[in-house]
Amino acid sequence: LETRKGINYLKVVAGGNNTWVFVNGFVHPGCEALAMGDVCRIRAKQGQNYEIRTSSPALLLQLSTGSDEDQVEAADPFMIVVPPIEQFSNSYLVTTPGSEPISFTNYINVIIEQSQVAGLRIDDNLVTKVNWQPIPNTRLVGGSIQVSIGAHFLHHTNPAIKFGIAIYGWDRHDSYGYSGGLQLN
Repeated sequence: LETRKGINYLKVVAGGNNTWVFVNGFVHPGCEALAMGDVCRIRAKQGQNYEIRTSSPALLLQLSTGSDEDQVEAADPFMIVVPPIEQFSNSYLVTTPGSEPISFTNYINVIIEQSQVAGLRIDDNLVTKVNWQPIPNTRLVGGSIQVSIGAHFLHHTNPAIKFGIAIYGWDRHDSYGYSGGLQLN
């Protein structure tokens, strides 16, 4: 998450019994053989991408901590439901909150195959000035795009290419965040 300096959290909620959680290819300590409904909590360092896999269906949540965690005033807690890559889409229409009474600094995080970055578009413009970072054990990369207040349309020039997004924003002791959507077939 852009501008943050500290720790955020990922939570995995087991959808069935005997669920194992793997982080960057390794079983996460304390997250072996979880019972249905059990929670695996992962401390996620700012600026690092993580590959999360589970042995059975699970729910993945990304939690942003408040400003007490890292002393960044433009922050507040929020939670994003992270869809699995099987539910990524080829296009998204998202919007930020308006400018009154709070004017957020807004970002869109994108996950896409590294070889497909050149076809990504936002508001019909080529996506540039993104510091794409690899996601361990995958062909995926993640990056953040700062966006203005209002609606934004993201799509890929190849309709077969899927990618995932989350949108969020910060202001002094305030925030919002949500998944950009998902595709259900």
